[in-house]
This record gives sequence, C-alpha cells and structure tokens, in this order.
Amino acid sequence: MRRAPLYLSLLAGTVLAALPAAAQETVRIRAGEHDDFGRLVFDWSKPVRYRAYVQDGQLHLEFARRAAFQLGGVLPTLGDYVGQAAAGPHGYRLTFPMKDDFGLKHWTSGPKVVVDLKAPNAPPDSAPTVRMRVGEHDTFDRLVFDWSEQVAYSVERAPDGKGARVRFERPAKLDLSAFNGDGLPRVKGVGEVESGTNSGVTLDIPPQARLRHFKVGPKVVVDVLAAKAADGKPGDGKVPDTEETPAPTVTADSDDGAVERKPTRPPEKPEELARAVPEQASPKKGDAGAGTDAATGGDEPGAPLSLLPEAKKALSRSAAEEAGGSAGQNVGTSGQDAPDAEPEADSRDASPPDDSERPRSRVTRVSFSGDERFPPQKVARGLTPQPGEMPPAIAASDLGLPWAKRHVAAYRRDGDMWLVAAGRAPEAFALSVQNANPAVRKATQQSHDGATVVRFDAIPGLQIRPRQDEGRWQLSLAAQSALPSRPLRVEVRDGRVVIPVEAAGPVVDMADPGAGGRLYVVPLAGAGQGMSLRRDFPEFTLLPTVVGVAVVPKAEHVAVSTGEEGVVIHGGAQKLAISNPGHGGGADATADALNGRRLLDLRAWRRADEPYSKARRRLQKAVVDAPPAKKHLARLELARFYFAHGLAAETLGALDVYTEQAPRRAEDPQVRLMAGAAHALQGEWREAGEALTHPSLDGALDALPWRAAHAAATGADEAAVNAFHRSENVLGAYPDTVRKRLHLAIAEARLRLGDTKAAKHNLEVARALGHNRSDRAEVDYLLARKLLAEGDVEEAETLWRDVATSDHASSRARARFVMVERDLAADRIDRKEAIARLERLRFAWRGDSFEAVLLHRLADLYAAGAEYRRALTALRQAASHLPDTAWAQGAADRMRDIFKQVFLQGGADRMPPLKALALYESFRELTPAEPEGDRMISNLVDRLVEVDLLERAADLLDGQVRHRLAGARRTKAGARLASIYLLDAKPGKALDALDISKGTGGSKVLVDRRRHLRARALAKLHRGDEALALLRGDNSADGLRLKADIHADAGRWGKAADALDGLLPNTPKPGAAMAERNVRQVLRSAVALTLAGRRDELDGLQKRYGEAMRQSKHAETFRLLAGSEDGQGVSTIAQRLAEVSQAKAFMNTFQDSLQQQASLGGGQS
Repeated sequence: MRRAPLYLSLLAGTVLAALPAAAQETVRIRAGEHDDFGRLVFDWSKPVRYRAYVQDGQLHLEFARRAAFQLGGVLPTLGDYVGQAAAGPHGYRLTFPMKDDFGLKHWTSGPKVVVDLKAPNAPPDSAPTVRMRVGEHDTFDRLVFDWSEQVAYSVERAPDGKGARVRFERPAKLDLSAFNGDGLPRVKGVGEVESGTNSGVTLDIPPQARLRHFKVGPKVVVDVLAAKAADGKPGDGKVPDTEETPAPTVTADSDDGAVERKPTRPPEKPEELARAVPEQASPKKGDAGAGTDAATGGDEPGAPLSLLPEAKKALSRSAAEEAGGSAGQNVGTSGQDAPDAEPEADSRDASPPDDSERPRSRVTRVSFSGDERFPPQKVARGLTPQPGEMPPAIAASDLGLPWAKRHVAAYRRDGDMWLVAAGRAPEAFALSVQNANPAVRKATQQSHDGATVVRFDAIPGLQIRPRQDEGRWQLSLAAQSALPSRPLRVEVRDGRVVIPVEAAGPVVDMADPGAGGRLYVVPLAGAGQGMSLRRDFPEFTLLPTVVGVAVVPKAEHVAVSTGEEGVVIHGGAQKLAISNPGHGGGADATADALNGRRLLDLRAWRRADEPYSKARRRLQKAVVDAPPAKKHLARLELARFYFAHGLAAETLGALDVYTEQAPRRAEDPQVRLMAGAAHALQGEWREAGEALTHPSLDGALDALPWRAAHAAATGADEAAVNAFHRSENVLGAYPDTVRKRLHLAIAEARLRLGDTKAAKHNLEVARALGHNRSDRAEVDYLLARKLLAEGDVEEAETLWRDVATSDHASSRARARFVMVERDLAADRIDRKEAIARLERLRFAWRGDSFEAVLLHRLADLYAAGAEYRRALTALRQAASHLPDTAWAQGAADRMRDIFKQVFLQGGADRMPPLKALALYESFRELTPAEPEGDRMISNLVDRLVEVDLLERAADLLDGQVRHRLAGARRTKAGARLASIYLLDAKPGKALDALDISKGTGGSKVLVDRRRHLRARALAKLHRGDEALALLRGDNSADGLRLKADIHADAGRWGKAADALDGLLPNTPKPGAAMAERNVRQVLRSAVALTLAGRRDELDGLQKRYGEAMRQSKHAETFRLLAGSEDGQGVSTIAQRLAEVSQAKAFMNTFQDSLQQQASLGGGQS
C-alpha cells in the first residue's frame, strides 16, 4: 500500500477544528438490535461530514458540526455492544467503549448517519465487494457500480416519488465510501439495502428528478437528472418513468485500423481535472490508419520503437481537441454517445462511465489545516512534522491509467522519465499529463507491440511512480523518491543473469534515446518491483527503475527473455562473459556488479592520522599556497575533508568556492553527492532532492543511504527502509554524528510504517552514537513515539516531558508541541490554553518548517474561536518566513480559505460591520477573482448599508466599479453605487457613478433601473424637467413612482395624482383586507388628490377602498383624507395631515425601491 508523506497525510472527515463555533444542533440517536448486528442512527437535520473508526477497543465518531447528542436510547437497546458514551467537550466527538471485537460498517441516508456493529461470531460474508463511484456533471449526477461480472438489476421509484431503489439480483458488499456526507446536487443520500439473495441501495433524490440507467460491460450506471419541462429546460414538468438507455458502442483507433467492439470496460480516457466533455463523433472512413503511422513512424511491427528527438512527433493541442476535447478538459478516444430517450437532453447525459468519475485525476496541494494535519489519532502517535521536514515546492498529481493492463515499467534515462505500460493509451494521454501537472514541460507517447511508451520531460525533482489501487494502475507525479519499494535481486547462473520477479510481462524492444542503440524493457505486474542501483556488466547495463527491468545491451548477442525463473539476460547460443562470484561457490550467486560504483573515500579524506585542527590548517594553507591552475583542486580537498567530518555548512561553502569559477564542476557525481548529502544534513530537502535524485548518481552505492534519507523525508518510507538496509554497510566510514542522523531518519520512517521492532534497532544504534544529553533527547523523542505505538502511554508521555526540558532545542520544541496536542486531544486543556502554550513556543525553534507548522496550528486554533485576524496574521507570517516553499503556498491557500469562510460563508455576520470592514481592508489582497470576489464585496456592502454606514459602503463599492469590474458586471455595480449615493443624499456622486459605469451590457431591467436612478439624481439636483424627459412614455411601476415624486416636489399635485393612479391596486372583494403595500399605495393617492383639491376622485377612492382601508392600521389616516367632513379646506386637511406620523413616508414613493436596490445588490438584472 502506498503511504503518503507525513506532511501530505490527508485524513478527511475528522473534527473540523478550523471552523468557528456554531450553535449546537440537537441530534437524536436511535438504536436497534438485529439478528447479527446492532445499529445506531444519527438523525441530523441536514447532511454532515463525519468519520467513524475503531481504535483501541473504542468506537470513535467525529462530526464536522457541533451537536448536543441525545444518548438516552442507546444503552437499553445496544448494551451488549457498547458501553456508556463519552462526548467531547465541544460537541464534535463521541466515543463508545466496545464490548467485543465488532466489525464496523457505516453510511449516510440523506441527512442521517447510520453505523452498524457486526457481531464477531456472525457468519462470514462470501459476497463480493462492489465499489460505487460517483461523478458530478453539469446536468446530471452519476453512480457507477463496479461489478466484475454480469448481474441482473432493476431501478424503480419509491411509491411516494421521493426516492428510488437500485436492486441487484446478487448479494454483495457495496463500498459506498466514495459518497460522503456532503452529497451531490441531485443525490442527497445513499443507503445500503441487504438481504440474503440480493443487494442494492436506496437513493434520496428530489421527486422531480429523472432516472436513466444502462450497463457498460458488467458495470451498472445510474444517472440522476433534473426534471425537464415541455420546452426542454429544467422545470417542474411531469416526471417520466425511469429510462433504460442502451449501452454505447465505442469505436476506437487501434494499430490495425478502426475496430468496432462492445465496450467490455469503460472507454479509454485519460483521467483529467475537468469534468467529462462530450465525445466527438467516430473517425471518418479513411482515417482509420492515420493514428498507426503517426504513432509508430511507419515502422514495421516488432521494429525497435524510437522516441529520439528528431524522430518523435509531439501531439499538438489541435490534435488533442480533435481527439475529444481541449486543453484542460477530458480528452480521449473517439466514441458515440448512448442514444437518449429525450432528444433535447445534454449530449453528455448518456456518455459511458469512465474511471475519472471518482477517484479522478487530480492535482493535489499540500494541506495544512488543523483537521487534516492534527487529527486526534495522528496526534496520539506523536506524528507531527519534524523540523526540516519540508517538501519540495512541486505540485503533486495522480492520474488513473484505466487503459493499462497488468504490466508496467517506469525508469529514468538521460534526464527524462519513461513509462512503459501494456495496453493502448488514448491518443491525447500525453497531453493530459502535461495539463495535470505544470512540472511536466512536455510529454510524448507512442505505441509499440501492444504497449504504450510515454516520455516525460520535467523540471528537476519531479518523479513518476506507478502504484496500484485495488488492482488498477495509478500514476503519481510528485517530488518523491525514485527508489523502488521492493528492490529486485540480481543473480548469476551459469553465464546468465537472472532477476527473480513476480509475473513479468512481454519484453519491449525499443530504441535507446541515450546511445542510439537498443533498449529492452520488461514491465512487471507488481508495483514497487525495481532496481535500486545501476549495475554495469561487461556486455550490458541494468538501469535503475521505479518498477520493471531495463537492460541496455553493449553487444549484439545479448538477449532478454522472461519465464518461470523471472527475467533472464543471456547471450543466446553463447554464455555471457560473467564469472560467478565466490570463486565457484554455488549455482546461484549474486553478481559482483551489485555493489555499485564508489564515489567517496571518507577514511582517506578524514586524515585521521593527525588532529582535526592541524589537518584543517594545513589544507587551508594549501589553498593559499597553490598556484592558480591548481587552486581549485586544493579547494576540493578541503571540501572533502569537511564532508568526511560531517560538517555540512563548511562543505557547502567550500564547494561553492570550488564551482564558482567553473560551474560545470558541480556536475561531477562526487561533488553532486557531497552537496546533496550536506543539504540533507541541514534539512534542506528541496536542494538535497535535486542533487540526490540526479541520474548521474544512479549507479553509486555511496548515494544510496542519502537517497534513503531523502525518501524518508518525502514520505516514501518503504523505499527508504529498503535502500537503507542495502547500504548500511557503507555507513561505517561516516562520523558518529552523521550515522546517528541517518539512523534517526530511518527509525522515524519505520515508526510510520508501524515496524517498532526494527525502529528499536535504529534507535539503539543512534543512542550508542550519542555522546551527551542533547544527543539522547533526539533519540528519546522518537523512543516515546515507539512506546506510544506499543501502548505504553504513561512512559511515552514521561519521556516527552523529559525531552521538553532538555537542552536540544529542536527536540525540546517538538516535544512541547506534541504535549500541547495530546493535552488538547485529551481535553486536559482548552483551546485558549493551547494557544497560550503554543504562542510561547513561537521563538523556541525558528527558521525551518517547524515554525511554519506551529504558525499553521495557531491559525487553526484562532480560526476555531472566530479570531480571524489573528489566524490570518499567523498564516501571513508563515508565508513570509519561508518564502518560495510549499509551506508558504499552503499558508496562502489556507488564508484564502479562511477569508472565504469569513466573507462568503457567514463568518463576518457575527462581527460588527466596521470590524469586518477593517479586517477586509487589512487582507484585501486575498479577495478572490470574480464572481466570488464580487459576491464577497457585495456581502460586505450589504452589512454596511444595513447599519447606515453609507459612506464606507460607497467607498468600498467605488473601488470595485473603477478598478476591478468590467462589462455588464461593472454596469450593474455602478447602478448599486448610485443607489447608495442617493440614500446618502449625494445625487451628484450618483450621476458620476452612473457615468463611469456606462456600458452596453446588461438586461433591459438593468437599463431601466439605471435610467430611473439618473432621473432620481437629476430631480434631487432640481433638474426636474431633464428627469421627466428621461421618463417620457415610461409607465412601469418605478417610472410612475418617480414621476409622482418629481411632480410632488414641484407642487404639481394633480400630475402627481395622475401618476399614482396607475399604481392603484385592483378593487378588493367585499369584506376582504388588503396587503400592506396596497394600503400604502391607496394612502399615497389620497394625499395627492387631497392636496390637488380633487374631491370627486377622493370620493371614488373612498367607495373603492373604504371598507378594506377600515380594516387596516391606517384607517384613521384614510378617514381624515377621504372622509366627507364639511368645511374642511385643503389647507386644513394638509395641516392635520402633517400631524400624522406616517404621512412623510407616503409622500416619497420611490424611497423603498431605492433602499432595496442599495441593500440587495441592485436587484435582478
């Protein structure tokens, strides 16, 4: 199993420590006991991310949201399964002591989380495990059930229409782990249904969703689509029955031309970052052979494959688009979509499933959030990053190889990386690799004898590593070790060289791009089987490989074959010129070439026959006295002396001077190895990796222990342990301090692998090599990890507390950090105390990755308490203290996440508006690109407008309009800015906002709104005639309100009444009440008619609305205006009207609309 680097351990679903505290939800827990299992159901109100696992006899449940759990019904029912639950203090965790070694199974059903505990004596389940993969597309969600054999199935809607069931006519254990608690847009939950003779799942889907299903080979595909209205657009149309769609027929290019076949497996597509795109039509007739000649260069079948620069033909982007997509999208072989029962459906809807559904090709980033780096089970093992544990700043990506068959090989040759895999890749696979990882400068591919050969030109430090995931090949591209995790043995047997392997594939005979001769490559079935060193024999060379065997023949008679013995290198009818070592001892003997070449002579360089100080002074004097032509040689001797004594900084300084005048000297393998090892001793893993992984060191045994150390630092623990084991005999020449460092690095790798017994050996050696209390502290820190892994918690914590008071600065800081995490996980301290203790550690050890880890952790704890400014400040410091590193990039990514959490996900809602604005201004550079950034600023403007901070809101939005937005978005934001200025009684600035945001984009609604705002501003500037000219012929509601306001301001009450007449509601039915907005509109008309002296029309208003108005809270006001009291002139009524508190609002009809536009982003556009 591939083990991720420590700093890349992504343990999804743990307690989200970085989220702010939220109000607790009450979650009821229901319990049920069945024949052979017990069940717990957590009734959450909406889907929740969670994690369930069993550790140390306890069932642990961790949720992403806080809750008050109702535990009363658990023990009476499941008392035979679990004991009394312990809840975490913050509402995220539950822990149940288990009363037996129960099996664990869990899944979600809508918002509910279901946990089953299976009795240990339950009959074994012989049913196959069937994985479900999920994919989210623009118009549908897809579920793919990976049956390995044909199975009958049915899909049916639930009787109430609120769900569906997929039933398989065979029992199976369905792996639903790909579906997490967040759900999919159209599938909110998936639950498993079991019985003795069949299996299946229930789907929580909307009633209006449509279902379509079909098979591709043995796989069963179920698509959930939105309902379609009669016009073909999503709507609330009648839901049709489930549709069974015929499986697509795939037409793919092959070396023999176009072959139409039944899709026994998903079409061969490269896994990509983008969602699937519609595949293009089948190749035209006559194009069938085009791919063959282009791919092989016209060579005859069986001829050596050539990928020399002058012969190779890179795939252009236009060719990739013809193959089925554009750069950055899924591209693959041509094919035909399945026929769709509804012609208007999206052409992607019926595309066959591929292995990019999930897991899909992805570029991963280093993650530093607290829930991923510091989960309780990780802290419990003491697995926090060590000082100096810094990954190279190279993006990591994983690509699926669904087209690859059983056998694969990967190796490096002349600076390039090569992948040879049995099977035919899609034509655009190489381009998809380039798109997936920016570290790949160029990739080319060709087909040969049923295999695909891919050449990678990448920046230094990137390595490819094929690995297997449930039998499927995956290709990892990352800054990782090039060492194989299972090194192969090489044996000499009677003039032949035999390499025992597991399941060798056919030999691929290809042209060697390095020397121009031939190269034999043998792909293997098992991941990690490779050659750790270059081996030179008189008639051939074995290249180092990550997986597989690569042979460069030096003589024409050298041949390679495979058989029961493994890979056999022989001379055909003659024996190879190889003698069995051991002077004739044994039929099977290890070849002399296994030892590899030696680059270092440490014992001679150390000059142990004289004191260190005297030897150093003599070498320094030799540099001074040497003639110019030989001065560089004297400097090299001084660098060797420093390296032999384990002085890293001095070695690098001397080598810098040595190579300064002639940079090519740095390319010497001996110099490169010394530089790489010195960087490793200083914890500078990026620089160390660039040197140590260089192909010039492939055949050097002296490089192997340092490559092992680099592998351990980058997380390739199995490869590190194996390489160290093979090179341990060369460590004796190193000083004790260096040997101790190497043993500690391998001990830590073995602890991560769980091999505490072997780690104990390394720790004992390291302790023996130490000479003081400081040295012992380094050993004791890791020894505590070993004790904890073996269950001796008390002794482990005692050791850590001792280390925390030692005089070894880095170990002391690490131990204190671990104890803070352990105390926090055990609820011995709270968040504030943890922060206080970590703050005191900030200056305990600085300058490497430990400081970054500490700042990241502080940021997590601050964010958990909604102390966002402090969280962002800590991350900003992490980025600035270690620039140009993955830690800095991780800090920047985390800052953006927190910034979004604050201003897009409601964090700012709990802050005073001015404080939120100040936080935004302090970290303005984190504003994301549109549309998220626009929405972020819009939310902040809303908060400011709500509390009448109009000037601050306008300042914020003005920057958007002037400097950030363009097109229709700028036009819309300009309208909103004008609305705010009008609310703030600044009509001149409102006109300026409209002028600077002029544009041709936007809907008719937006165009009308901007015209209304301009008219309003002109009216406020006493330019009523210009305003009315803009409103000529405008009988919209806002247009009439504006006309009424303008005429009222000018005292033209008759015209105001005419405008308001168009806004009056329909006459209500007898006895019916009116809505508040209609009541206010009637009152406004009554005011205008009263002041215009139009008594007859007031009487008409009374007849139409009098009864309804008497039921409103404004009855007295309306009676005053429209009543028939004699002797009341207009002036008297106006005087009494002024005493009515609501009258002022009635007189300004456009104000409500203006307030809404300013507060809600300008309304609809």
